[in-house]
Amino acid sequence: MSGVITQNPENIMALFYRARMYIEQENIELAKADLDKALTLKPGFVEAGTALGLIYEKMNNTEEAIKVYSRIQGAGPYKKRLAQLYLQNGQGEKALQELLEYEKVEPDDYTARVKIGLIYFEQKDLANAIKVFEKVLKEEPTADNVRFYYAWALEEAKKLGEALKEFKKVKNDSNLYKEASLHIGFILKEQKKFDEGLKFSKNLIAQDPKSEEYYDLHASFFEGKKQYVKAIDFLKEALVQFPQSEKLRYFKGVLHEKVGENDLAISTMREILPLNPKNYHVLNFIGYLYAEMGQNLGEAEELVRKAMALKPNDGFIEDSLGWVLFKQGKLKESQEALERAAALQPEEAIIFEHMGDVYEKMKEYPKAREFYKRAVILATKKR
Repeated sequence: MSGVITQNPENIMALFYRARMYIEQENIELAKADLDKALTLKPGFVEAGTALGLIYEKMNNTEEAIKVYSRIQGAGPYKKRLAQLYLQNGQGEKALQELLEYEKVEPDDYTARVKIGLIYFEQKDLANAIKVFEKVLKEEPTADNVRFYYAWALEEAKKLGEALKEFKKVKNDSNLYKEASLHIGFILKEQKKFDEGLKFSKNLIAQDPKSEEYYDLHASFFEGKKQYVKAIDFLKEALVQFPQSEKLRYFKGVLHEKVGENDLAISTMREILPLNPKNYHVLNFIGYLYAEMGQNLGEAEELVRKAMALKPNDGFIEDSLGWVLFKQGKLKESQEALERAAALQPEEAIIFEHMGDVYEKMKEYPKAREFYKRAVILATKKR
């Protein structure tokens, strides 16, 4: 082969086959040189480009692999590989373009079409995602993974009735059955079908009594009906089975607060901290509730600042700090914290209400009215 190349250094097939021989001999640098030369001489030499790209992939050199695949002119399976590399690099739009080109020459490639649908879904292009998933399901009606994402796209598009119907088609032996069931639960809550939800979640618990998510879902339907005491009692029973569950205990604490049992809410939340002292939700909850109660404000500030250290740049935690500082009479510091909170969560009504309280206390009444008005507008929008 080397003799042929000596006579004709631009013989691309000889370069390609010698590169393959070098690969078998694990002489990768020489193989790369031959493949690179072959691809330079003929950019449409898909086999050479693909082989060179694969070498860089095996070396975990994604950047060079992308460069190589991008040099190839013409269609081929390499476009699918290039799309995957773009996805790994977080370049969804480039991946989509490569897959759409690939689909033109390989219209029956099921996995490529599914990836196209998933990219559309991630880009929130729900109309195209739905269209792609529908097409796949016509050809592969038993593909539970596709049906799941089809249903999810419908849900995101607020086509809740259609989404519910599709989620219910996910078979109970599918590894996506639990996720599909939880989505069904979320949709029933959105539709305010709480009684139907209670029956549904009760059946799920009977099917799989070891899934704490189903207990959480069941309690949430009691919450939806404003039957907070029933939800608390149910969660007490669930916690006997799941004593280490932070999620169920947190939910129970929230419900105690809803019925005005603030001391029980705090003691329930404190039970979580030995399980996970870095649970910033709990630290923030206790600190904020102390502020609401006007009690233990020094500890409240300490708890909220711990939460902030664990989860910086969180608008809700900044709001809690602002509220604690307000209750302590530190109005300037409170104002600064609440301004940070508002910048992070500009659609959260309570933050603007708190800012109104601060400005009212400062006797800056026009500003206070401005923030109270903004709070009312945001609260009305959420209904």
